[in-house]
Amino acid sequence: MKKPPRPPRLFVSYSHDSPEHDDKVLGLCDRLRAHGIDAWLDQYENAPPEGWPRWRVARIREADFVLVVCTEIYERRFRAADKPGEGLGVTWEGNILTQELYDSGGRNKRIIPVLFFPATPQHVPDVLRGATRFEVGTEEGFWRLYRHLTGQPQSPAPPLGTLTPLPPRVRQFAFEPAPRYEEDRSRRLAEKLEMAYRRRAELTFTGQDTRKVQEEILRIRRELREGGRLVAGDLLDEARFKLIEPIGSGGFATVWKAYDRKRSELVAVKVLHGLRTGDRTYRERFFRGARQMAELQHPGIVRVIEPHREEGGHHFFVLEYVSGGDFRQAVLASRLQQAEALAIILQVGEALTYAHQRDVFHRDVKPANILLDGLRPKLTDFDLVRAFDTTGGTQTQGMLGTFLYSAPEMMSEPREAGAAADVYSLAMTTIFTLHGKELPSSVLREPERFVQSLACTQDAKKLLIQAISVEPTERQSSIAEFCRQLQYALPVFAAATLVMPKETYALPLRTPRRTTPRSISRPLVTEEPPLLPVSAVKRRKLWSAAQFALENLLGLLLLVSIALVLLQRSPARISGSTVLGAFGNYLDTVLVHSFIASALAAVLSSVALYRLFLLFRRGSDHVRQRWNSFILAREERRRERGEKERIRRSIITKHMQRVIEERQKREEVKPMREPSQRE
Repeated sequence: MKKPPRPPRLFVSYSHDSPEHDDKVLGLCDRLRAHGIDAWLDQYENAPPEGWPRWRVARIREADFVLVVCTEIYERRFRAADKPGEGLGVTWEGNILTQELYDSGGRNKRIIPVLFFPATPQHVPDVLRGATRFEVGTEEGFWRLYRHLTGQPQSPAPPLGTLTPLPPRVRQFAFEPAPRYEEDRSRRLAEKLEMAYRRRAELTFTGQDTRKVQEEILRIRRELREGGRLVAGDLLDEARFKLIEPIGSGGFATVWKAYDRKRSELVAVKVLHGLRTGDRTYRERFFRGARQMAELQHPGIVRVIEPHREEGGHHFFVLEYVSGGDFRQAVLASRLQQAEALAIILQVGEALTYAHQRDVFHRDVKPANILLDGLRPKLTDFDLVRAFDTTGGTQTQGMLGTFLYSAPEMMSEPREAGAAADVYSLAMTTIFTLHGKELPSSVLREPERFVQSLACTQDAKKLLIQAISVEPTERQSSIAEFCRQLQYALPVFAAATLVMPKETYALPLRTPRRTTPRSISRPLVTEEPPLLPVSAVKRRKLWSAAQFALENLLGLLLLVSIALVLLQRSPARISGSTVLGAFGNYLDTVLVHSFIASALAAVLSSVALYRLFLLFRRGSDHVRQRWNSFILAREERRRERGEKERIRRSIITKHMQRVIEERQKREEVKPMREPSQRE
């Protein structure tokens, strides 16, 4: 059986001019791979073990073709004329390609220069000026390049009497997902709209009149959006975003899964309901959340791609698409273990702490607003956000957000709801996580009784009861403090290493054990020392035994040396009737007057003194360590006392300010209350 032909291999050589240029090159490579060409570039590789220079050499040697994306910067770096230290990868690849052309006698069989607008032929390196170049910024140029790579000429010579035509040109990416049409009529209209946009693009490219095509686009779009409702297959923002299917809907807007043709990726398009578009207040609040999310660059907050867009009366903004669903669905479906779910709560607290440090408060934290990317949560729906730089605000009538997860002050004073409201909502989300099911209404009627029924420690129950207090001042002062207390209160975190937000926390906690580090940015459990092999353990035991024997021997030699000195100097004082006296007389006759006895005594005395020095040094080191530990403990106690005093003064100051503000409000007359509400 004949094997199918191997797809051509391609390596892309380019310079990192800008993020937009990198995206263009990546889109070209993705499109070639989608059409069966094994294209490769450095963006597909993280860190090759052999190093980037050898990786480039191997890729160039394995490739059937080398695509050279020519720009002004690439041409300069190709001939090593850029600033020192910049563009070394392009210079290295240029040297390899130049050497290959030199070895082949100038016969270029596989190096292909390509151009993106606004690059010109002058940006092609000198050694490649004679090669055929392709302008891949247009559809025609892309397919010319594709024909060249696959060996399909524009006009193939047919065999005798037969002709094998090429398949029709495909204008769209092969990996673009197909919309889920509601009916055949919407599918036909969406396809007509797609073709109309393509014809307009072709006419615009050739400089022809596009008024008739534009009128056709408006007519098809009115038919497709009959009743002011968007459907799957519709195109927004000049055909950039293609709607695939709706993935969520709420009181404010509908969220669509869409495909971004500019970025070649799936996105989420949040469209304001048609009934809300005429109200300026709703529009302002809708886009205010998008603006605030766009300013918060944090991995735990959904990234905003386009914060404000409008087309045909539809107001929308574009977010990154998170494919893992929301936290509520994951908990109800038991897809998460309790430790994983609680770790997600702490990561949400980290994202909220990041927002609070920038004076942005969410005020609508609930499980449905926590999206999951694997086990990494992403907070979304900042529609009810409050920031100090916004003039608009939440309505004063009614309560916004989900009832069970909204703080009590959201009903009475939603304009004043701040960090304490997010503490309440995150605590209710934690209760939902521990409960594992939808929260009943009894959690509001009898919160303490419901929390006591949860399967967790008493410390965690006290912590949650404090966090869902009616009065904001009775709750934890910050999200970071709540997360730290939760981390200490739940034993499920004892086996995990969790990184919490770096912040100076307000209230003191119960003193942890010595194995627990004081800073929560470090692991809660100290790492155990690595296990040693059995042979190493035996060697350590033998060395300890030998050291003990040597120390005792040195002590015995010390006593012998002292005895030798005494016997040498006064042997007559020792009675000859004793064994020691006989031994002394023997030494007096044999060794006393010899140089060897004196030298031996001096050596043994030196060894004994060195032994005493070692014992003294060990003792001094131990005393020094104990003294340093005492100094560190005293400084730690001083810092804790200062922190407690600062917190106490801060709490007293806030309480006094609140009392003064309440007195002023009670004494004020209210003749202008209604105009202030409208404002």
